[in-house]
Amino acid sequence: MADIFYLLQVLIPGLIQIKRIDWIEDVGDQHITRALPRESWIQNNAEDLEHILGNRARVQRIMKSAGESTSVEVTWDRSEYQDYLES
Repeated sequence: MADIFYLLQVLIPGLIQIKRIDWIEDVGDQHITRALPRESWIQNNAEDLEHILGNRARVQRIMKSAGESTSVEVTWDRSEYQDYLES
């Protein structure tokens, strides 16, 4: 199922964004948003992507963009964790 989402991200960048939220102790929420698959997925599927996209240069541009398009944000809203902070 993940391969389908990743392929759609490659074919139509920006259509599907995958967002992951992790709680990091003493730091807060870490939000990671990806508009393109991880570089490792692109590398592992480069041969198929080359066939789908038509040439190696397009795959390399997607791979370069994937490394630059990940958004990481760390937030700490103290009001959300007031009970935790007081204990």
